[in-house]
Amino acid sequence: MYNEADPSLGKILRNIKLAVQGLHNFKEVERFGEPCVVPSACGTLEHLPEVDLSELEKQMRYHAHCAEHIPALLAQLSVYLREQTQHSRIIPLMMAAMVFRSLYYDVPDDREITIDDQFTVRDASAILHHVCCRVMNETEPKYVGKKKVESHIFKKYFEVIEENLHATIIQQDGERMSFFTSLKSLMPELTEKEYKKNHKSRVEYLARLAHKRAVKELKKSM
Repeated sequence: MYNEADPSLGKILRNIKLAVQGLHNFKEVERFGEPCVVPSACGTLEHLPEVDLSELEKQMRYHAHCAEHIPALLAQLSVYLREQTQHSRIIPLMMAAMVFRSLYYDVPDDREITIDDQFTVRDASAILHHVCCRVMNETEPKYVGKKKVESHIFKKYFEVIEENLHATIIQQDGERMSFFTSLKSLMPELTEKEYKKNHKSRVEYLARLAHKRAVKELKKSM
């Protein structure tokens, strides 16, 4: 799926998996339905909060120095994760790939799309809705079909993802919405602890997937 939607990211993901299998300094695990990596032979600290994307990028800029190849980047990532004790040492595979690409691959930042005279807000909104429906249908067998998420909750994921895409791409408010706050508005009984344990990784992964697809579709239509 990623090789089709984002070939450069797909290549990095594949190379990370090959390096993990060959070097054995990380092991692959699945957490909340998302593929992750964790340094081998050390405590996972999984009870601690997950490091966010910007913090991981900041730390990798400090630790990685001039490393340019995936095995070297993984080695430096392992050093950072083993030394720190503030965050979980379990890192989503997608997060690692996005950080590696942002640091060392010449890929233009396409996160922002300008909705101008070429494009009406209604047209853009329709595309975002279509993208969310497609991603939901494609990923539903993995989550709902395997009973990892109840069907009605999975649909709520995409309600907040579509709302997030509308705010960040069309309104361009410059600040990402809180998925927890949005999901809680649909599920008033949801606590932050439950969100982080059962929903956070899944929602953020699906949102990244939808965002990439949305950017691609919007660019094709402009």
